[in-house]
Amino acid sequence: MNQGLIAKNLCFLRKQHNLTQEALANELCVSRQAVSKWETGNTLPDLEALIGLSKLYKATINELLEPVIRTPYIDSFEQIPMLDKERLMTVVFTLSKEEIVKACMGASPQVNAFLEALLPEIDFQQERERIGRIRMEAVEDAQNCIVSLINLS
Repeated sequence: MNQGLIAKNLCFLRKQHNLTQEALANELCVSRQAVSKWETGNTLPDLEALIGLSKLYKATINELLEPVIRTPYIDSFEQIPMLDKERLMTVVFTLSKEEIVKACMGASPQVNAFLEALLPEIDFQQERERIGRIRMEAVEDAQNCIVSLINLS
């Protein structure tokens, strides 16, 4: 079970249903902090919350905890420029600047240029300097997470 992917899936589903963390928390009778912890991967929802999420999103608990990745739209992060920009933006909307920049740190110049043009509000150079040196595994994890989210959408 990939807790990071579960967290991103829960965040993606919440945003897809136009809910704030506060609104979702009220719907499930939990705190907003609990929802935040689920979406950052710090904790997983308890059984009662999973049942509530399942009903709200019309998804099985298995689909919440083990998102089914359909026939891939893309196989690698390098294929991002081939995607429809609207589809890509729905996924990018769920990610932090740091995750996007980390993924770009291992990408080709073409992918970097594409994402920098698509996301002018992010100062990629400043974010790279803030992040500093990171392990290649962290870059690959960020890229794989983005690819998975794109394929889920």
